[in-house]
Amino acid sequence: MVSFLSFLSPFAPFSVTFLLLFLFVEQICYLPSGKFKLIWLLLLDFLLIISSVASSSLSETPSFPTLSSLTSDPMLFYLWDTPLVKKLFGEHNMIYMFGQDHKDLRRQIAPNFTPRALSTYTALQQIIILQHLRSWEHLSSESPGKPISLHLLARDMNLETSQTVFVGRYLSREARKKFRDDYNLFNTGLMKLPFDLPGFAFRNAKLAVERLVETLSDCATQSKKRMSEGDEPSCLIDFWMQETVREIAESKTAPPRSSNVEIGSYLFDFLFAAQDASTSIWSPESDTLISTEQLREMKYTQAVAREVIRYRPPTTLVPHIAMKDFLLTESYTIPKGTIVFPSVIFKRNYLAFGVGPHQCVGQRYALNHLVLFIAMFVTVLDFKRHRTGSCDEIMYCPTICPKDGCIVFLS
Repeated sequence: MVSFLSFLSPFAPFSVTFLLLFLFVEQICYLPSGKFKLIWLLLLDFLLIISSVASSSLSETPSFPTLSSLTSDPMLFYLWDTPLVKKLFGEHNMIYMFGQDHKDLRRQIAPNFTPRALSTYTALQQIIILQHLRSWEHLSSESPGKPISLHLLARDMNLETSQTVFVGRYLSREARKKFRDDYNLFNTGLMKLPFDLPGFAFRNAKLAVERLVETLSDCATQSKKRMSEGDEPSCLIDFWMQETVREIAESKTAPPRSSNVEIGSYLFDFLFAAQDASTSIWSPESDTLISTEQLREMKYTQAVAREVIRYRPPTTLVPHIAMKDFLLTESYTIPKGTIVFPSVIFKRNYLAFGVGPHQCVGQRYALNHLVLFIAMFVTVLDFKRHRTGSCDEIMYCPTICPKDGCIVFLS
């Protein structure tokens, strides 16, 4: 045995070198289209920005691309398909679709966000929000005078709201717990280096996404059966499948991209996108929910919600790649293939939901959720923000949140 190990020992350095080279090449393959040059393009873009700032006088402002100018022709730019996102979400994610296929899919999704559908979601959102607010109040009462962190509590509330609104009755209590665990694995992996090896967070996240999509695909199967039997829609997948069943009945063929697995994948896209009133109108003692009409009347609360999103957009970096040469100004043309970072601070930009053909289809739902939460939070609870040394700093997990976890006193 010793002699055999002695025989192998000279080859050990070569074996280790080969293994490291294999891992390096395997990781490089995650880069968009396998193009290592994008790293250098990214570094070059940053160097150009820095040099333009350094060379400008105090009275000048360096020229950055603005969203309004970049979207004059929305087909000129597409989202930079970062290796992490593409590996987790898959090649057929909605953000990578263009042209007629993308238009057809958005047409199929449209029935999910009609006034009737949004009214159904509003009721579900309020029930979940109120349940969580009461649980926060109870948690705070167990330790009087001590602040609590809202970061993870709010995340759990948003996840349960999304589960209930998107797939409702098709997700059992046990399935919801597994769903939450897998979604936490996904969030963790999204912030780690993309090492697709057993035991690494990225591999765990990828496997978790596969299980989540499988669960959502099963929900689509159940919903399609119920809608074909004439049931009334009670959640987003029901509105979607009701329209799909109608199209199948009329044309005798299933519309494109309507398989249960594909719909499960799109539902996961929605889920990820979702994670990121004048109180005299409504009172918790009224024993009624806020109506869609009352929601529309909450002009000031809607303005606050929009300003929060403008000032602190959940996703702060949205790099795009030029599909062809683009004349930005009279003196500068963006070359084809250049990575472009639209300015998130330009006053005319409102980047939270994007613009152009890939503008978020669920923005009305998201704003309703935020407005409802603000209205109910300030009405149901008395709260005071606990100031800490990092309360005004932000961290990424993967969307932004206060670095101290948003610590508050509740009663």
